[in-house]
Amino acid sequence: MLPRRPSREISRKIDMALAQVGTIPAIQHLEFKLGMNTLGVVIVTCFMTLATVLLLLNLGAAFISDIVGFFYPAYQSLRGIDLRQGHKQWVAYWVVFGTLKCMEHFIQAILKVLPIYYVSKSLFIYWLVAPGSQGATKLYDAGLAAGVRFWDSKCKRTTYY
Repeated sequence: MLPRRPSREISRKIDMALAQVGTIPAIQHLEFKLGMNTLGVVIVTCFMTLATVLLLLNLGAAFISDIVGFFYPAYQSLRGIDLRQGHKQWVAYWVVFGTLKCMEHFIQAILKVLPIYYVSKSLFIYWLVAPGSQGATKLYDAGLAAGVRFWDSKCKRTTYY
C-alpha cells in the first residue's frame, strides 16, 4: 500500500500554486466576473486556450464548436430553471443553436471549403451566451419575436369544434 504523504504534498503544492496564480490581477478580474474560484478560472482558461488553438488549426473544429455551444448553455439553462430566472435568454439560445445545427446539415459541402466557419460559429456562440452581451435575447427581440408572433397569428385556430 502506498503512503498517503505524497498525495498531501502534491495537494499542498497545488494549493500554493493556486494561491500564487490568484494574486494575478487578470485572474482576480476573471474570478469576479465569472463568480468562480481560482481553480475554476484556471480550468476554464486552459480549456478555452486549448479549444481556441484547436479551432484555429481546424483540428476537430466541428466537435469543439459544438462542445462550446452545448455545455455552458446547458448548465445555465438548468440553473435558470432551478432559480426561475433567465428563461428568455436560454430558450432563445437553444432555438438559435438548434437552427444553426439544422442549417449545418444542409450546407456540409460548403463548410468543408470554409475552414474559418467553425471559428466564426464559436465566436457567434460566445456572443450569444456571454453574460454581458445577452446576444440570444437581443437576437430574439430584434427579429425572432416578430416571426413567432406572425406565425402564431397565422396558425391559431379561430374556431373550435
